[in-house]
Amino acid sequence: RGRAYNIYRDGLKIYTTIDPYLQRIAEREMVRHMADLQSKYFTHWKN
Repeated sequence: RGRAYNIYRDGLKIYTTIDPYLQRIAEREMVRHMADLQSKYFTHWKN
């Protein structure tokens, strides 16, 4: 059984893999898409 695990005291290791090139593309496209949506929102609600 042992002692209870305490994430703050015992820590936690997280391993991930990410393609930096694809991440940059995803972030750029998200910014572009959000700008497009914002523009459509303002156009719709301006009138």
